[in-house]
Amino acid sequence: MGWNTVLKQKMLYPDYLKSERLFSEILESESQEIDLFSQLVDVFSKELTPSLSDEWLGDWEELLGLPILTNTSAEIRQSNIVSLLRSSGTLTSKRLKEIAISYQNGEIEVKEDTVNHKFTISFIGKKGVPPNYDAFKLAVGKAKPAHLNVEYEFSYNTRNYLTQFKREDLSKLIINDIREKNINDLLNNL
Repeated sequence: MGWNTVLKQKMLYPDYLKSERLFSEILESESQEIDLFSQLVDVFSKELTPSLSDEWLGDWEELLGLPILTNTSAEIRQSNIVSLLRSSGTLTSKRLKEIAISYQNGEIEVKEDTVNHKFTISFIGKKGVPPNYDAFKLAVGKAKPAHLNVEYEFSYNTRNYLTQFKREDLSKLIINDIREKNINDLLNNL
Protein backbone atom coordinates (compact mmCIF):
# COMPACT_ATOMS: atom_id res chain seq x y z
CA MET A 1 0.00 0.00 0.00
CA GLY A 2 1.31 3.40 -1.05
CA TRP A 3 0.24 5.39 1.98
CA ASN A 4 0.15 2.60 4.54
CA THR A 5 -3.48 3.55 4.59
CA VAL A 6 -4.69 0.44 6.41
CA LEU A 7 -2.37 1.05 9.35
CA LYS A 8 -3.27 4.72 9.53
CA GLN A 9 -6.98 3.96 9.39
CA LYS A 10 -6.74 1.20 12.03
CA MET A 11 -5.06 3.59 14.45
CA LEU A 12 -8.15 5.83 14.35
CA TYR A 13 -10.55 3.16 15.56
CA PRO A 14 -11.04 1.53 18.98
CA ASP A 15 -9.27 -1.77 19.74
CA TYR A 16 -12.43 -3.89 19.76
CA LEU A 17 -13.06 -3.01 16.07
CA LYS A 18 -9.45 -3.59 14.98
CA SER A 19 -9.68 -7.29 15.73
CA GLU A 20 -12.83 -7.84 13.64
CA ARG A 21 -12.17 -9.64 10.33
CA LEU A 22 -14.96 -7.82 8.46
CA PHE A 23 -13.67 -4.47 9.65
CA SER A 24 -10.13 -5.31 8.44
CA GLU A 25 -11.49 -6.37 5.04
CA ILE A 26 -13.41 -3.09 4.71
CA LEU A 27 -10.28 -1.10 5.59
CA GLU A 28 -8.22 -3.14 3.11
CA SER A 29 -10.76 -2.48 0.36
CA GLU A 30 -10.85 1.24 1.16
CA SER A 31 -7.06 1.32 1.18
CA GLN A 32 -6.90 -0.19 -2.30
CA GLU A 33 -9.39 2.39 -3.57
CA ILE A 34 -7.44 5.25 -1.99
CA ASP A 35 -4.20 3.99 -3.55
CA LEU A 36 -5.89 3.70 -6.96
CA PHE A 37 -7.25 7.22 -6.56
CA SER A 38 -3.76 8.46 -5.66
CA GLN A 39 -2.34 6.88 -8.84
CA LEU A 40 -5.09 8.48 -10.94
CA VAL A 41 -4.37 11.89 -9.41
CA ASP A 42 -0.67 11.48 -10.35
CA VAL A 43 -1.58 10.55 -13.95
CA PHE A 44 -4.13 13.37 -14.15
CA SER A 45 -1.67 16.00 -12.91
CA LYS A 46 0.97 14.74 -15.39
CA GLU A 47 -1.44 14.87 -18.33
CA LEU A 48 -2.52 18.41 -17.39
CA THR A 49 1.07 19.56 -17.93
CA PRO A 50 1.58 19.71 -21.72
CA SER A 51 5.35 19.24 -21.54
CA LEU A 52 4.85 15.95 -19.63
CA SER A 53 1.65 14.72 -21.27
CA ASP A 54 1.62 11.46 -23.24
CA GLU A 55 -1.89 10.11 -23.47
CA TRP A 56 -3.73 13.44 -23.83
CA LEU A 57 -1.55 14.98 -26.54
CA GLY A 58 -4.33 14.55 -29.11
CA ASP A 59 -6.77 16.28 -26.77
CA TRP A 60 -4.33 19.17 -26.23
CA GLU A 61 -3.81 19.52 -29.99
CA GLU A 62 -7.55 19.46 -30.67
CA LEU A 63 -8.22 22.00 -27.92
CA LEU A 64 -5.63 24.42 -29.33
CA GLY A 65 -6.61 23.91 -32.97
CA LEU A 66 -3.36 22.18 -33.90
CA PRO A 67 -3.23 19.30 -36.37
CA ILE A 68 -3.26 15.97 -34.52
CA LEU A 69 0.13 14.47 -35.38
CA THR A 70 -0.14 10.86 -34.22
CA ASN A 71 2.87 9.77 -36.32
CA THR A 72 5.15 12.41 -34.77
CA SER A 73 7.24 11.95 -31.63
CA ALA A 74 5.80 13.00 -28.28
CA GLU A 75 8.60 15.55 -27.78
CA ILE A 76 7.75 17.39 -30.99
CA ARG A 77 4.02 17.33 -30.22
CA GLN A 78 4.68 18.59 -26.68
CA SER A 79 6.87 21.43 -27.97
CA ASN A 80 4.15 22.44 -30.47
CA ILE A 81 1.58 22.62 -27.66
CA VAL A 82 3.84 24.50 -25.25
CA SER A 83 4.88 27.02 -27.89
CA LEU A 84 1.28 27.72 -28.85
CA LEU A 85 0.38 28.26 -25.20
CA ARG A 86 3.35 30.64 -24.86
CA SER A 87 2.30 32.54 -27.96
CA SER A 88 -0.77 34.08 -26.34
CA GLY A 89 -0.58 37.76 -25.44
CA THR A 90 1.03 40.74 -27.12
CA LEU A 91 3.55 39.75 -29.76
CA THR A 92 7.02 41.14 -29.08
CA SER A 93 10.52 40.06 -30.05
CA LYS A 94 10.89 38.55 -26.58
CA ARG A 95 7.65 36.58 -26.99
CA LEU A 96 8.81 35.28 -30.39
CA LYS A 97 12.07 34.11 -28.84
CA GLU A 98 10.11 32.33 -26.08
CA ILE A 99 8.03 30.55 -28.73
CA ALA A 100 11.17 29.61 -30.67
CA ILE A 101 12.89 28.17 -27.59
CA SER A 102 10.10 25.58 -27.42
CA TYR A 103 11.38 24.12 -30.68
CA GLN A 104 14.55 22.27 -31.57
CA ASN A 105 17.17 24.61 -33.06
CA GLY A 106 14.97 27.49 -31.95
CA GLU A 107 17.56 30.21 -31.49
CA ILE A 108 16.34 33.19 -33.49
CA GLU A 109 16.94 36.85 -34.13
CA VAL A 110 14.01 39.16 -34.85
CA LYS A 111 14.31 42.23 -37.07
CA GLU A 112 11.36 44.59 -36.96
CA ASP A 113 10.41 46.75 -39.96
CA THR A 114 7.54 48.89 -38.68
CA VAL A 115 7.45 51.10 -41.78
CA ASN A 116 6.63 48.13 -44.01
CA HIS A 117 4.47 46.37 -41.37
CA LYS A 118 6.62 43.27 -41.21
CA PHE A 119 9.23 41.48 -39.17
CA THR A 120 11.91 38.99 -40.17
CA ILE A 121 12.82 35.92 -38.16
CA SER A 122 16.37 34.69 -38.75
CA PHE A 123 17.30 31.24 -37.49
CA ILE A 124 20.78 31.65 -36.01
CA GLY A 125 21.11 28.55 -33.82
CA LYS A 126 22.00 26.14 -36.59
CA LYS A 127 22.20 26.18 -40.35
CA GLY A 128 19.33 25.05 -42.55
CA VAL A 129 15.62 24.70 -41.88
CA PRO A 130 14.77 23.58 -38.31
CA PRO A 131 12.99 20.22 -37.99
CA ASN A 132 9.83 21.81 -36.51
CA TYR A 133 9.71 24.72 -38.94
CA ASP A 134 6.10 24.14 -40.08
CA ALA A 135 4.79 23.97 -36.52
CA PHE A 136 6.83 27.04 -35.55
CA LYS A 137 5.46 28.93 -38.55
CA LEU A 138 1.91 27.95 -37.54
CA ALA A 139 2.50 29.15 -33.96
CA VAL A 140 3.88 32.48 -35.18
CA GLY A 141 0.95 32.83 -37.59
CA LYS A 142 -1.51 32.39 -34.73
CA ALA A 143 0.39 34.78 -32.46
CA LYS A 144 1.05 37.66 -34.84
CA PRO A 145 -1.46 40.41 -35.58
CA ALA A 146 -3.17 40.03 -38.97
CA HIS A 147 -1.73 43.29 -40.36
CA LEU A 148 1.89 42.18 -39.93
CA ASN A 149 3.77 40.13 -42.49
CA VAL A 150 6.53 37.77 -41.48
CA GLU A 151 9.57 36.61 -43.41
CA TYR A 152 11.91 33.78 -42.48
CA GLU A 153 15.65 33.64 -43.09
CA PHE A 154 17.88 30.60 -42.86
CA SER A 155 21.64 30.36 -42.99
CA TYR A 156 23.54 27.93 -45.18
CA ASN A 157 27.15 27.28 -46.04
CA THR A 158 28.11 29.62 -48.88
CA ARG A 159 30.15 28.78 -51.94
CA ASN A 160 32.84 31.13 -50.69
CA TYR A 161 33.04 29.17 -47.41
CA LEU A 162 33.23 25.85 -49.28
CA THR A 163 36.24 26.93 -51.41
CA GLN A 164 38.54 26.20 -48.48
CA PHE A 165 37.82 22.47 -48.80
CA LYS A 166 39.08 20.02 -51.42
CA ARG A 167 36.59 18.95 -54.05
CA GLU A 168 37.31 15.24 -53.48
CA ASP A 169 36.56 15.66 -49.73
CA LEU A 170 33.27 17.40 -50.44
CA SER A 171 32.27 14.70 -52.95
CA LYS A 172 32.14 12.21 -50.03
CA LEU A 173 29.33 14.20 -48.39
CA ILE A 174 25.59 14.50 -49.03
CA ILE A 175 24.48 17.81 -50.59
CA ASN A 176 22.16 18.71 -47.67
CA ASP A 177 25.03 18.14 -45.24
CA ILE A 178 27.27 20.40 -47.35
CA ARG A 179 24.61 23.13 -47.29
CA GLU A 180 23.61 22.91 -43.62
CA LYS A 181 26.28 21.34 -41.43
CA ASN A 182 29.77 22.09 -40.15
CA ILE A 183 32.04 20.69 -42.87
CA ASN A 184 35.06 20.28 -40.59
CA ASP A 185 33.05 18.11 -38.20
CA LEU A 186 31.70 16.01 -41.06
CA LEU A 187 35.14 15.47 -42.60
CA ASN A 188 36.67 14.59 -39.22
CA ASN A 189 33.99 11.91 -38.70
CA LEU A 190 34.62 10.17 -42.04
